[in-house]
Amino acid sequence: MAKKKRKRRGKGCGRFLLLAILLLAIYITALFLPVFDITDISVSGNTVLKSETVIKECTLAKGQNIFRVSTGKAKRNILKMPYVKEVKVKRKLPSKIVIEITEEVAEAYIVKDKNYIAINADGKVLEVVKKPKAGIMQIPGMKVSKNDVGEIIEYKNENIWYIKRKKNRSKMKRFFKCVFSIKGGVMESDRTYYFIDMVVFLK
Repeated sequence: MAKKKRKRRGKGCGRFLLLAILLLAIYITALFLPVFDITDISVSGNTVLKSETVIKECTLAKGQNIFRVSTGKAKRNILKMPYVKEVKVKRKLPSKIVIEITEEVAEAYIVKDKNYIAINADGKVLEVVKKPKAGIMQIPGMKVSKNDVGEIIEYKNENIWYIKRKKNRSKMKRFFKCVFSIKGGVMESDRTYYFIDMVVFLK
């Protein structure tokens, strides 16, 4: 009985080893087959960012073997772009790369000199432009001390304003220190200003 069990175990190990060798051989072969060379890279979910810019930033290129490229590295590179909130990079065999992007939303423009600093709900600087897009709140009067793209805006003012998401009013998202009145917006009261999906409270 003991000998039979050992023989069965030996056969099982042998089959597993053969399978592992076969899979390894298939993988190594795939690394060199032209059919697995990237022929198309698609980008979806982007409205602000150009697809060509995203593809250039991810460093993937047509002609590369789809198994040799690092989708993780491509994802990290794309996440460095200020307007990118989330991203997925997928292989679609045999030769396609699919990039799915969720972009940040510009909630307001901070007016500085003749420039417009686009920020999200957390105060992250998305871009600095000369001409603002229509439909986005403009906030003048802030004494901006630092507005590096991709970083949280810094400012120096006396009175405190802060922003909360209407979806989660209990959690304060960002403080703003300002000495001005916000004009416009969807709805106004004496001390609360609503615009897009943000709420600004005067303290």
